[in-house]
Amino acid sequence: MQLVLTITEIAMLTFCVTGGGRTPVSIRHVWFATAPRQRDALLPTIYFHTRDPGLKPGFQRRSRWTSIVRIDREEADLLAGFSRNTRYKIQRAAREEPQLCVRHCDPSRPGTEARQGSLPLRYEDNLVTRSALLDGGEEISHQYIVDHQLQRVHLYTSQSRYQEIEDRGLRDRIGRANRWLHFNDMLHFRDKGFKYYDFGGYARAQTGTKLGNIDNLKQGFRGELIEENIFISWSIIAYNRLIYARPTTA
Repeated sequence: MQLVLTITEIAMLTFCVTGGGRTPVSIRHVWFATAPRQRDALLPTIYFHTRDPGLKPGFQRRSRWTSIVRIDREEADLLAGFSRNTRYKIQRAAREEPQLCVRHCDPSRPGTEARQGSLPLRYEDNLVTRSALLDGGEEISHQYIVDHQLQRVHLYTSQSRYQEIEDRGLRDRIGRANRWLHFNDMLHFRDKGFKYYDFGGYARAQTGTKLGNIDNLKQGFRGELIEENIFISWSIIAYNRLIYARPTTA
């Protein structure tokens, strides 16, 4: 199935990140825009996952890759599209973890209506959290930024104790359950009308490294690799250079 992302100037999320600590000014985070608006070059603004690859006056562009799976299809068809190893681990987790359960937390106040007004959202307005609890107490948690207009969910954070645990057997169980949760999340969001499951980034890292192993997990779901961009306004870059003598990260 060919991946076609339709993104318009209207269909974007704008979050207000309140200043504090080393950055006392508030910053606007804009997600999934077609291109940065020129008027934002003078404002503290960061555009995330923007499709336009061109250079924009007043912004620094940084390329980012992500892996996106089309999820608007039947469960069997979706599962068949994964790698053989990923299918095996999902099915084994379902067999071996009879106590696997999903905890689901929707945003306290959905941001779809607030987006139409003049006030920017807070991140918590559009964050959905889903977690799986293994028998024995281990928990895996996925947090998503959801955009109803674009029908896209973006994996914002993924947490577990996988890296901390030395027991190989438990690590393998967590790895299988993590894949099972990704699949379960895809089915959940599909049933809510979403079409695009975004794994939140793809590092294109060397095989065998930590990031390379994460890339390998994501590629097991056979998503399409998409190059998008982060645009950082020069007002933020200049602020960090002048005040803190450090580069801006995003």
